[in-house]
Amino acid sequence: MKRLALVLLVAAACGGKGKGAKSTETTGGPVEVDDGVVKQVILTFGTEAVGGPEADPPKTKVWLSVTDETGAAKSYPIGEVDASCSAETGGDMSAFGTLRCWHAGGGANFIVVERNGELIVLRQWTDEGMEEPADYEEQTRVAVTAGAKITFQP
Repeated sequence: MKRLALVLLVAAACGGKGKGAKSTETTGGPVEVDDGVVKQVILTFGTEAVGGPEADPPKTKVWLSVTDETGAAKSYPIGEVDASCSAETGGDMSAFGTLRCWHAGGGANFIVVERNGELIVLRQWTDEGMEEPADYEEQTRVAVTAGAKITFQP
């Protein structure tokens, strides 16, 4: 009987949470428990031509696609720009990737950076006549698992 009481006491003290389960801190937010799986996030900028290939100016719908280590993907809309776009790795402000959209002397650059456990997509308007580059404007934020390996695929 004493052995059963001891087992129940230990189980109650441990909270009965399984490996990989989420627990809740006093703040009420979810906390990831290390389950031995390497967390990974793959980022890509998605684009879709709006108005067909003959549109003048070309209009492109832009979003950020975030894929985790399980293969689950989620898209976050960013907006539309009157230009054609192409992606590349790296960029300003230690960005993971840049999407450059350009047509007839103007357009926008989109970058994705990570700050304090969040992916932040920023947009910078561009124009040939600008003396100085425009400031970046925040478009959206996406939470990521702390310590996750983040990669960008153009």
